[in-house]
Amino acid sequence: MEETANLTDCSTFSQNSVSTSDGTNGFTPRSILFLLKKHDEYLLAKAKPLQKHFSCSLNVVIKDKFEINDLIDIIAETLVVIDDFEGPLFEHLEQRVRSTPKIIQVRGPPAFIDACDKLSLETRKRPLFCNAMTSMVFFCDVKNNKRKKILMVNLIRHMGGSVVHHVGSRVTHIITDHSSTGGYEYGGTFNLPVITTDWVFQCWSQRKDLGFKAGDISVVDYTVKVFSNCYVCFIGFTNDDVHLRRLSENGGTLVALNDIKTKRCTHIVVNDCEKSITHDFLDIDLADIDPPIFIVTSAWFWKSIIEGTVAKESEYLFNNGLRSSYSKKCVSPSVPLLEENGLLNNNNRCSQNLFTNSSPNKKTCKLLELVQTEENYVNALSTIMRAQELLDSYSPFLRYYDVSNKILTDCEKENPRFHAYLQLCKNECGRQNLKDLLIRPVQRLGSTTLLLKDLLSTTPPSHPDYLKLGEALWNIEKVMNSLNDARKDIADRSVIFDVFNLIENCPSTLISSSRTFVFQFEAQEISKAPETLSRRGDYLVFYIFSDCLEICRKKKEVVATTKEGTFISDKIMKLMHGKPYKHVILMKFSTLRSINNIVCTEDDGKEDLFGFTCREDGELRERHYFFRLIKHKHATNYNKIVALTKLKKTMEQIEGTLTFRPKIVTISAQEVGLNTSHSPRRLTSLSTFACRSKVFMKSIIRNTDNLSPSITQNHRKLSSIPKSLSLDNLLTELQDDQEVTGPLRTASFPIGGR
Repeated sequence: MEETANLTDCSTFSQNSVSTSDGTNGFTPRSILFLLKKHDEYLLAKAKPLQKHFSCSLNVVIKDKFEINDLIDIIAETLVVIDDFEGPLFEHLEQRVRSTPKIIQVRGPPAFIDACDKLSLETRKRPLFCNAMTSMVFFCDVKNNKRKKILMVNLIRHMGGSVVHHVGSRVTHIITDHSSTGGYEYGGTFNLPVITTDWVFQCWSQRKDLGFKAGDISVVDYTVKVFSNCYVCFIGFTNDDVHLRRLSENGGTLVALNDIKTKRCTHIVVNDCEKSITHDFLDIDLADIDPPIFIVTSAWFWKSIIEGTVAKESEYLFNNGLRSSYSKKCVSPSVPLLEENGLLNNNNRCSQNLFTNSSPNKKTCKLLELVQTEENYVNALSTIMRAQELLDSYSPFLRYYDVSNKILTDCEKENPRFHAYLQLCKNECGRQNLKDLLIRPVQRLGSTTLLLKDLLSTTPPSHPDYLKLGEALWNIEKVMNSLNDARKDIADRSVIFDVFNLIENCPSTLISSSRTFVFQFEAQEISKAPETLSRRGDYLVFYIFSDCLEICRKKKEVVATTKEGTFISDKIMKLMHGKPYKHVILMKFSTLRSINNIVCTEDDGKEDLFGFTCREDGELRERHYFFRLIKHKHATNYNKIVALTKLKKTMEQIEGTLTFRPKIVTISAQEVGLNTSHSPRRLTSLSTFACRSKVFMKSIIRNTDNLSPSITQNHRKLSSIPKSLSLDNLLTELQDDQEVTGPLRTASFPIGGR
């Protein structure tokens, strides 16, 4: 029997609630009581299937008309649905649930809707508002704030999560507010998310959203960082040092030196490589500061970032020059106290790295350094005598040096822990970073060469070591020359792929393991039709390789042009949209019969003309192509003679495969019928403009019925001009016409849609 009633007092509720349990698993309600702030039709509609399934009564009560005393008479299985878990009424319900969970259950609207969809209820010892944290197990390691910890535990349980008192394999999340807790260290060891209490509050703020799950909120923004709750003061570092940036990235707070006594400070990080920095804060009395401050070296800072947790301060204490009157006050009671001489006991690792007053003087250090350097050079002489072994070791190192250097830079930027590890190792390597150490083997070849030359110049020829020194110098120079050639060969081969990616429709046969890049230059074609490679006036780019010549046409102006033997950088090419060049021809050297150096008799500034005479093996007639070399501001010393001579020398290197001898032929422009009085680009532009103007005016004449006779006459005169008529003559003829009432403005003609 279904029964629904809107109650305003407790008597009706008590009469409809008296029943007993049927003994089934879970919780079987005999009555459902809604304690709402206002009537909710959607919630009542969702309750219909559950009411029918359990054959229970359904009662709705407005909160304002319901008192705590009205719940005293509840003795049967009752499901209470309350829309907010706060206030005296909820606190009383929570106590009843914990004492008699089989008699009364409390649910929030989201948890009740989920139960209606499943048509089942569980017996829980605590109220359940939603199922956002179902299957999540938490360990709350919130110290020094018991009320906050209790609140976290209650909120998690109200959202369906579980809380354990000890960490174990069941734990999925750890909640803490700073990184010095045991839970933080456990989470870092077993790769568990360690989050702040703000994440729980954020989940609780979305508890009323239907279908909400705690996993929808990313834990990345709420992860406890290494230096959370750490207030750090740096001494002896520059303002632009990476320490300040890494501290902010890892949740720490920076404290100025002058604010140590007025603001909270937990750590003072000292640059232990500067012996004079202790004078900056020796005059500050730290004895009365409570809690005590840890004074540590920079190694503690980087070690903490590497391990993902705050390192033990006792292993990185800085006590160089600290006064014993307050040095004991600057450490935690759990840290071993400093001895009178300022050093830790022998069992502490920190004592091995501290500066002492018994350090050798500068003269002794200099002598020891010279002796060690001489020993290294003497030990290296035996290696220098074995040139092939030296070459085998250096070749792969130099081959991948640039790639390794780039990967190292990228890893330092993307991985803060890796950067921290390098900084920690830097303190143990004489303040040299990994990049400095990688370049040392390359620099050592040059320094060893200079040393051997100096020794050889001061060693008399009669000395027994004279011949050995000469042999060692010859070996190391041979190794350096081989390495330079190999490095240049690798660079030249890699350029082929760059050229291939720059040219549209470039043939795949351009890429070959036996081919290397030599140089490139740009020119403008001035050939006459029909013997043209592209079109008269086009700007071409010539890529000279070891056995062929790739010619391509510029699709648009390249922003930067390379110097001789180099190539456009990737950064510049990324600024261009699409491939800037289009393939014209891949010309074998066997086709290039001669290189023509064209000279002009008159002084018209055309000293950069040259040409190619081409003929295939099976052809009877030769083809002649002519170009004008284009100079660039950054390559003032690169002229026509240099380019043609370098091309000839490149062809001579494969002379054995050619049926002719490469040569440069000097001819005059008149001999080949080349007219240099006009610029090919200007002639082409004017011819194109006149042709497009004629087509445009013909389209206008078809619609000139309403135009005046004078305008029509001018338009017909413009459309009837020959293609070869120049633009200046065209404008002069139109302006001389008496019927033209005003100047002709060429900008008003949209030629070709431009």
